Amino acid sequence: MNLNMKISILVILLIFTGACTESVLQESNVASSNNNSQSVSQEGSEVFFTSNLGDLLSLNGTWSSGCVEDTSGIFSERLTFSENKVTDHITYYSEPNCTVILNDSLIEMEFEINGTIDLELEGLELIANKVSGIQRVGNEEKPIKQSIAVVELTFYAYGSTKTVIAFNKARLQDDGGVISSDGYPVELLSTRFYRQ
Repeated sequence: MNLNMKISILVILLIFTGACTESVLQESNVASSNNNSQSVSQEGSEVFFTSNLGDLLSLNGTWSSGCVEDTSGIFSERLTFSENKVTDHITYYSEPNCTVILNDSLIEMEFEINGTIDLELEGLELIANKVSGIQRVGNEEKPIKQSIAVVELTFYAYGSTKTVIAFNKARLQDDGGVISSDGYPVELLSTRFYRQ
């Protein structure tokens, strides 16, 4: 069994454990994942996302996908969150090791969270945050809706634990993704972003 398969199995087990913990938290009124409620706290312009455990977390900082190859090509994506703004820098490559750059794109967005939605990723149910805002590419602006599932992964090694925060985005309608009745993407992508 290779290392990637071992890590995938561990992540699936950890997410399942988190889903079980989530139901305990909900029963104790620590958090609510009601799809129709505003499940985010905003102080000033800082935005908090609801995680798979029901915790409210800030994503301020830079997050990276690493080098990824999927149906859209070979790319790396870096998102930098600051309060209610995010900059999305996508670099496309011609080689699987992400060394020969084909082109770059830069997208800026101001956003807010409008509650949560339950979505599946690889057979596991996750809480996704319904994100809406204005996207800017160059001088063009357009409204956008996105779904982001924030996961807290706990790793056990050598007698200690470490919790890592990560997130998955959904496939946008413009990229062929399916949307909910209120316009949010419902197909989570397997590409996971980790803090740099």
